[in-house]
Amino acid sequence: MHYYLLEDNIVQQLRIKRILPHCEVFGQPKQFLSVLMSDKQPKIILLDLEINHNNYTGLSIAQFIRSRDVISPIIIVTTHTELMATSYQYQISALDFINKFQAESIFKQRLVSAITTAEKQLAEHVIAKPDFIAIPNGRKSEKVDIHEVVYIASDVLRSHRLIVYSEKSQLSVRGTMQHIEQLHKDLMRVHAAYIVNRHKIASLNTKERTLTLTNQARVPLSKKYYKKLQAVMAQDKH
Repeated sequence: MHYYLLEDNIVQQLRIKRILPHCEVFGQPKQFLSVLMSDKQPKIILLDLEINHNNYTGLSIAQFIRSRDVISPIIIVTTHTELMATSYQYQISALDFINKFQAESIFKQRLVSAITTAEKQLAEHVIAKPDFIAIPNGRKSEKVDIHEVVYIASDVLRSHRLIVYSEKSQLSVRGTMQHIEQLHKDLMRVHAAYIVNRHKIASLNTKERTLTLTNQARVPLSKKYYKKLQAVMAQDKH
């Protein structure tokens, strides 16, 4: 497993290196991206947000990485926790957002936990075999790997059309929600206009009744499907 860190503060570099000895550390984005892009294997990426006194450099770099690599987990390690909400706009699918100002014991625990989760995700991705479903598209069908499907939404601009949002692409099909939700046990109806892959749910906002998915998309959750989803999420944690 390869680990990469972009951090321009030498004290923080050493701090993280003590926790993750095998991590390759870089202080400048250009060298970091050059090495990262030459490594074609899935990897774990740690990023500071403020690089060279620019608070948004890390987000831009994460966005660049995600446009070319949808698999490798990205962990943000920063003092700028106020940018957590802003990070959703960059659609970087960050695994965690760790505050450097935490006490050392808490910081270490949080970082180790994030790394462990990232390693588990990569291991599952490597061993997961494609599980194809045939999504109806008028008189034909489209073959899609269920592991790649994040969610499906009604097309608000065209009637009787649905958009399948996958990790790497979008697909417009002619079909019905009622039919598609029956295609695989991992597909769950959460709203009249939305179906999600249960394994792509990152978080649930109970107050706003919204779901954040692994691609940082937010979808509404209807009261009708709320209890069932809660039960499924509780089951998936065990």
